[in-house]
Amino acid sequence: MSLDKITNFVTLSDRVGTAGQPTVQQYESVRDAGYEVVINLATPDSKNAIPNESEVVTSHGLSYFQIPVVWLEPTKDDFRLFTDLMDALEDRKVFVHCVVTSSARKRKVYNVRYTRSDTGPAQHDSGWLADRSSQVPLIPG
Repeated sequence: MSLDKITNFVTLSDRVGTAGQPTVQQYESVRDAGYEVVINLATPDSKNAIPNESEVVTSHGLSYFQIPVVWLEPTKDDFRLFTDLMDALEDRKVFVHCVVTSSARKRKVYNVRYTRSDTGPAQHDSGWLADRSSQVPLIPG
């Protein structure tokens, strides 16, 4: 199984990939692609949520973090938590997922513009964005 079988998978950089909710079986492909960390931006009651996702992910040797972002109500605290976590994981390959990914892009509900400079921590916008879905790299949620 390959990453392109995961709903709306996109490679954003050599260290960040994003997609919709993977299936239990697809986490093997995430690991095999060299990802070390999974960040889940979906809420536990999201469509197709895996009830024991943390156990599934860690059973493949990956670290797991969940930042449950309410679909139409992302907050600046959600954003800060995400960017702080990405800063802490700067040397690790990270797979970020939400429920569907492309729906957020198409609806422009929110996207995070997240870039790294060669000399320091992440440079990012001050919050969740509603109108910059065409900018790259994006970490949609």
